[in-house]
Amino acid sequence: KGLITRSEGKDWEEDVKSFVPKKEKEFELFSVTDKKEIIAKEIDRNDYVSIAPYYWPSDKEVGKYIRKDGKTNPDSKDENKTDANRLVRFKNSLRKATTFFLVTNSSFYYNQAIKLLNHWFVDPRTKMNPHLIYAQIILPDIHSPSNKKGTGIVDGRHFIDILECILLLQYSNPSIQSWIKSYLTWLLSSPKSQDELQRTNNHGSWYDAQLLSFILFRMKTEPEYHSEGLNLVKQTIARVKNRMDG
Repeated sequence: KGLITRSEGKDWEEDVKSFVPKKEKEFELFSVTDKKEIIAKEIDRNDYVSIAPYYWPSDKEVGKYIRKDGKTNPDSKDENKTDANRLVRFKNSLRKATTFFLVTNSSFYYNQAIKLLNHWFVDPRTKMNPHLIYAQIILPDIHSPSNKKGTGIVDGRHFIDILECILLLQYSNPSIQSWIKSYLTWLLSSPKSQDELQRTNNHGSWYDAQLLSFILFRMKTEPEYHSEGLNLVKQTIARVKNRMDG
């Protein structure tokens, strides 16, 4: 849901201001390094990790996981093991801090937004590595054929809102720009990405939406990238059109 519901006859900024706490309070920071458990030795502490939500331990075969459509395994929401909820909470806090800054022009909320961004993207101790290799992993074997698919890239849809916040804040940080470049490169070229872009369901749609968001962000913030970015936008739109026509 959105932050507010507009009221009839009231200015929307006044609506938002009614949600701003009267007492300023530090925002909680979020990092992929907050996990208490690493589910496989190959995974770096700074890697984003999530567990496929609809897979459960089999009642009949020890060590095997089976899919139960529509039934979410609570382990997939356990922040001691995964980052899925943490990414959503980071996004929501950043949106809130950004919105409060825009309507109050308070440096406090601007600085809170910057702290959130730097903690997730910049600080070497806490930043996320720029890929989703270990998103929506199906346990117990992270190297199984099922885990070669790009299903987990859908988790990255939350970056769309995060990029928008960075633009609204007019925040420029070379480290964040570098992270965005690296993630976009991965999104364009990794085997998991190549698998995901072929999907004709919501996964394919979210891949395209995410891809376009990163390309357009770079076009807005790097004038020298405009020509290359425009070609990629045209290619992506053509692929979407073919999917819709086919």
